[in-house]
Amino acid sequence: MKPQQLPSGAWMVQVQRNGIRKNFIADKKSEAKNLAEAWIGEAKRTKKVGIDVHQAMLQYIEAKRNVLSPTTIAQYEKYAENAFPSLRTVPVSLLTSLDVQTAVNDETGREKQRGGRPVSAKFVKNEYAFLSAAVKLVRPDFAMRVTLPKPTKTYRDLPTATEVINSVKGT
Repeated sequence: MKPQQLPSGAWMVQVQRNGIRKNFIADKKSEAKNLAEAWIGEAKRTKKVGIDVHQAMLQYIEAKRNVLSPTTIAQYEKYAENAFPSLRTVPVSLLTSLDVQTAVNDETGREKQRGGRPVSAKFVKNEYAFLSAAVKLVRPDFAMRVTLPKPTKTYRDLPTATEVINSVKGT
């Protein structure tokens, strides 16, 4: 998209989109370039939005149904229904890393339906892996850059020596 000056003194920019070649002529070099960029940008905005994240998840499950175990498929179906509620209606073509990071943050603070405990870091990681695979199936060029929660280490309290001796004594 290099502007060329015509013998008349006007500027011309020649661009091609979807096999259609078009010339933009203006009195100023910048005007011609802006007209051409606007025409190219218009094509990007009018591009088909496509399916949303929830539909992508369901498509991924159907695509992998015969290759994955029934347990994995059942878990993926639960993820598709419960994981990342803020992303379910977002079109995959409009999805950004910031959207996904916000959803991961929300998911990290969410409580499980049973037990009332917050979801674990491993659980969020598994949900994210499923989301990432489903989005990549529909939009392979999209690279999500997301920070996942760190797993928390659990330390078990060991019984003292006297408690062990007392429990073993007499056996």
